[in-house]
Amino acid sequence: MTTRLAVAAVLTAVVALMTACTSGPVAGPSGNQPSNANTAAPVFEPGSAPFIALNQPDYRALVTVTTGPLTYTGEVARKGDRWKVELPIPPLKNSVLYVRPGEPTILLLPETKRYVEFPADQAGSVVNPMALTLEGLTKPGIKFEQVGTETIDGHSCAKFRATREGDDAEMMVFVAKDLKDLIVRIDGRVENKTFNAVWKNPTLEVSDSDVAPPADLATTFSKMGITEFQSIFASGSEEPAAPAKP
Repeated sequence: MTTRLAVAAVLTAVVALMTACTSGPVAGPSGNQPSNANTAAPVFEPGSAPFIALNQPDYRALVTVTTGPLTYTGEVARKGDRWKVELPIPPLKNSVLYVRPGEPTILLLPETKRYVEFPADQAGSVVNPMALTLEGLTKPGIKFEQVGTETIDGHSCAKFRATREGDDAEMMVFVAKDLKDLIVRIDGRVENKTFNAVWKNPTLEVSDSDVAPPADLATTFSKMGITEFQSIFASGSEEPAAPAKP
């Protein structure tokens, strides 16, 4: 398994249901029309759920995720293509992901004062569960319908229902009209499993520092190599695995 795939597997495991309803190669979603016969790039109707997912505003919020018995809350900030995503990753405890296009993606482990860098040529969205979720809402084969409005934490929201033919999975997406169509809640169901994500206290005011790694990264945190990082998962603990004896 490549480093990129290993990291993606771990990061997305805690939010698997977030994308379960919105993944997989199936035939054309509602509102999706090819821009021309020579490209598969879709064109989404303004105001549709996929269009909204692709045009999310900059924001900062506490995101609470519940999936099965697991509930966690982490800060998420986005400014353009730059992201900061806080989430727990067993066996790493808390982690903070910094995605910076054209620069190495950084995974910071605050409790152990360590970090690891992934090459700039590896797409940040591959290890970013928030970006994966937004991309998932634009996958072919998903049918969206607006099913009314609902107030979420004081915000009047358009409510979209997502389904896929031949699949009993369902997802509800809530879009806050007064926050430039920011998605503030997602409820998902796959078979007998449920998923919920809620954006708490969202603000559209985001500074560069909100999505930047700590200024003292190099002096306060110890940098891990890729091999050392992989050994954490091989050992199943937060410490690197001991070298094998001859």
